[in-house]
Amino acid sequence: MAILDQHTVLKTYPSTNLGLLTVDLPPGHHDVQLIWAGTPLATWAGLLSLFTLALLIGVTGRQRKRRWLVVIPCAFFLLGLTAFLWPRSWTAVEAPAQVVEAHGVRLLGLRTEQINPTQLYLYPYWYTVGVPPQTLRMQWALLDEQGLVKTETLDYPYFNTTQASNWSPGTLVDDAYVLTLPPGLSQGHYRIAVRLGATAAEWQQPAQVVGTFTLTAPIPQQNSPLNPLNVQVGDAIRMNGFAATAASQALDFVADKPTVVASGAYVRYTLDWQATGPVAQNYHGFVHLTDVVGHPLVQEDQLPGPFFRPPLLWDLYYLQPDIYLLRIPANAPSGLYWPEVGMYDFATGDRLPVRTEGSATPDDHLRLPPLKILNPATPRPTEQVEAHFGAMASLLGYDLAMPTTALHAGDHFSVTLYYRSDAATPVDYTRFLHLANAASDMAAQYDSPPLQGGNPTWSWVPGEVIVDRVELQVNAQATPGPYTLYLGFYDPKAGGARIQALGADGKEFLDDRAILTEFEIQAR
Repeated sequence: MAILDQHTVLKTYPSTNLGLLTVDLPPGHHDVQLIWAGTPLATWAGLLSLFTLALLIGVTGRQRKRRWLVVIPCAFFLLGLTAFLWPRSWTAVEAPAQVVEAHGVRLLGLRTEQINPTQLYLYPYWYTVGVPPQTLRMQWALLDEQGLVKTETLDYPYFNTTQASNWSPGTLVDDAYVLTLPPGLSQGHYRIAVRLGATAAEWQQPAQVVGTFTLTAPIPQQNSPLNPLNVQVGDAIRMNGFAATAASQALDFVADKPTVVASGAYVRYTLDWQATGPVAQNYHGFVHLTDVVGHPLVQEDQLPGPFFRPPLLWDLYYLQPDIYLLRIPANAPSGLYWPEVGMYDFATGDRLPVRTEGSATPDDHLRLPPLKILNPATPRPTEQVEAHFGAMASLLGYDLAMPTTALHAGDHFSVTLYYRSDAATPVDYTRFLHLANAASDMAAQYDSPPLQGGNPTWSWVPGEVIVDRVELQVNAQATPGPYTLYLGFYDPKAGGARIQALGADGKEFLDDRAILTEFEIQAR
């Protein structure tokens, strides 16, 4: 409803292709009061809905069985009645002390509202005297009593969602913006300034003060991320940290100590993003849980940030929590898996460059500390051999996959080893598998951390059964004859010192090499 000079009700009607609410004003200076209310049809429809709910309460209350169901229509009735009778409150519109006009747009007044502690909503009222350009944007700033800028935003109209070129001449436009109140802002009196511009040169002009704002309580500092980082993603986004939980428990990430998650569990990652400048578009974020060679075990891609707050709406002051829920497959093999995180252009699939502190060249993702997936299944070897490697682990046996014919020089074969972890160790041991004859001629060998680094010894959990498959190739120049397959562990950081290897009888193997089996390499 529009009331002219406090007594004349003006007729309202929709106009333009946007269906804007319009009233015709006579020439001269007038006081126009706007009252936002539903149409008579909407009012009667609301009353009819309340009446229907009242009937439903009466019918449900008469039932002997399931009488508790009356609670549902009662709740909806009370909610609807509250919404119907709730009085609408509006803050006063403050007229600017000086004329603010540019590109066919004139500011008539400004209304402010602090809906939540960290955001100040601005509702300007514009009058269009011409057709604004498509590139017109408004820069709003909050100034302290010394004139210093405490926070500012540069947006297109109505929460950065539309363009002023849609406004028709002779239209009163109800607009909206958000100024983010930075952490640590003290209570007190502030001024609101605005600058209108469609070109870069216009942003060099001084802003005009158009209103005031009183902050009644200081803005609290925000909490720091649980696991802080400083990683630049693209040109205008920074990853400040992350947190991870499983079974509602926070996961700790400590160097040389595994962070254990059971297979089949849900892991929730919260990434803390922050804009460092205007974000160009709504990029997509991803978390891919990958094995040691980069193959994904489980992944999640989504529009990042809080609900209804995509990257285009991020401010420069607050962390934007971005939650990803990953379900670890129940059949996931035990071992280490690394979360790879980053962002990409959804239209092209191109990933944003990721720069970590001290890195010379950017990557297309960031690897977070690994998770140790623990599968409770207990696999059993076909060939049982008992050996012990210090207090760290015991050998349970092995599987052997040989060529269908006799073994010759140049042939490939595989050995799958089964260990049981007996005690945790902080050392990253290297496993060696050697095929040698009595003269110590090496026919085949493979030295690496277990699972090629996918399940290193420092991550083993007491009681865990580790399955370690190794591919070997017989040397093309291997001399035919009998050979022995040996297994052992050594510390590459301690000059190759080997772990003591003991047999089932408690006796130490020669050179701390456990004997698995013997082969005959035949001549071709």
